[in-house]
Amino acid sequence: DPAVSARMHLGWTLWTLGYPKSAGDVSRQAVQAALELEQPHAVALAYFFQCCTDLCRGDLVATAKTCKALTAISAERGFAYLSACANVVEGQVLIAKEQYEEGLIQIQRGLQGFDAQSAGVGRPWTLAYPIAACTKLRRFDEVAGMLRAARVPIEQNNERHWEAELYRLEGELVLAQTPPDEDMAKAHFQRAIEIARAQQAKSLELRAAIALAGLLRARADKADARTLLRHTLSGFPEGADTADHEAASRLLREL
Repeated sequence: DPAVSARMHLGWTLWTLGYPKSAGDVSRQAVQAALELEQPHAVALAYFFQCCTDLCRGDLVATAKTCKALTAISAERGFAYLSACANVVEGQVLIAKEQYEEGLIQIQRGLQGFDAQSAGVGRPWTLAYPIAACTKLRRFDEVAGMLRAARVPIEQNNERHWEAELYRLEGELVLAQTPPDEDMAKAHFQRAIEIARAQQAKSLELRAAIALAGLLRARADKADARTLLRHTLSGFPEGADTADHEAASRLLREL
């Protein structure tokens, strides 16, 4: 259905562009429209995109609730691809709650489901949470392999919607190692900001700005860190209630 499809894609796009409140509203409209149609596949797709949008907003409770509905309808109707997507989302929620091992298991189930169907779309986004989890667990060899795998569709298919996040995560990786390479991390964070700005991806720019500001603070460069965060936050017409905005505001107060 064109109206459902347009709204569910628009929701995630609005979040990326810096409209997280509108993104949540539009995603819920997509689900409601699909439910009114009583079209199971449209409902499942709308559930999935609502999960993506709510997870980006940092609303883990809403994401988990919608993911449960996605899992149920996908199992009932035999939607194998969306069942794999539900595994990924469930794993992402667990990782966001710092339940890293459990989250990695769920995402691996999702990846196995994708492989069984030769499904390739969304790998950079799918691998971002495992990269973050394995960095926290100091499983650096696995992180390097996942970063390489995530960049294959970027180069082969021009799938660049999560490219800025991969540079941010690579910056976090080099910071976590002993000794940390702060100059390389700074370059990765700056590259993430450049890519996000070129894409008008304000929400991804904010994540990279938070990472860079944290590094600048550690290097006693608080003035530049404050300037960066204030400039980035000033570009948002809405969204002060999201997890990323709260993290940026908290860091700015500390600075």
